Amino acid sequence: MLACAATLAACGSSSHPAPKHPPKPPLPAIWGQPTGGQRPHALLLMIHGGGWLGKSAAALKAQAAIAVAYQRLGYETLTFDYRAGKQSVQDAQAFYRYARGQVGPHLPICALGPSAGGHISLMLAVRDPDLACVVDFAGPTNLVSLAHQTGGQTAYRLAVKAFGARQLAAYSPALQAKAIRAKVMLVFAQTDPIVPVAQGPDMSHALPGAQLIVLPPGPVGFVHTAGGPGTTNGVAVTPYQQSLAAETAFLANATSAWQRQH
Repeated sequence: MLACAATLAACGSSSHPAPKHPPKPPLPAIWGQPTGGQRPHALLLMIHGGGWLGKSAAALKAQAAIAVAYQRLGYETLTFDYRAGKQSVQDAQAFYRYARGQVGPHLPICALGPSAGGHISLMLAVRDPDLACVVDFAGPTNLVSLAHQTGGQTAYRLAVKAFGARQLAAYSPALQAKAIRAKVMLVFAQTDPIVPVAQGPDMSHALPGAQLIVLPPGPVGFVHTAGGPGTTNGVAVTPYQQSLAAETAFLANATSAWQRQH
């Protein structure tokens, strides 16, 4: 998995030894340390959404702002940008290898993100079985089935543009679930207008043990919905708050389990 072709940095000839630590990919990235100088429980790779369209300074900044909440919980974070289409997954792999070289072999690494960021996080788990855990917030899991699910046409078109119609199965985490060793949490909204809620069960059925939360309608904005007072196109307040508590417990349990196994 450390093949030269999978990295973003230029590789030398075979007569030159590989560097001890993979170099930093030449893309914007923001490190964040746990608040209060505490030792990190794990490193979280924060992967922004955006329909696999590629680099976005605004999305990177927004995801880095979200990372602050995890830093308060004692996690180190690495928020990074990525290129479009298939290169998004390659870039995530490159940042994972770079991060592993920076933090050493004993710190758990998880990946999480919304929409395309959640999908890329799951694909990272497919490609790198040492990943400790994934939290997918409304990220597509079965790109093939999007075409036949109510409300999935926009995401399907974006997926075809990003990966090509013939490669949708190869880039569908639910269809590659046998390769995943990471603990997985999935959070979807019943009212999602872009990624059908059925994408959650698609993944949980393919990966027994994955934790699935489906949020009922309400006024709270979630990933693809703005929400707002008096609306029900978002998610319900109490279930959303419960999902945040469940995520905190999931991260703690998944990273502790990884450490016990390593």
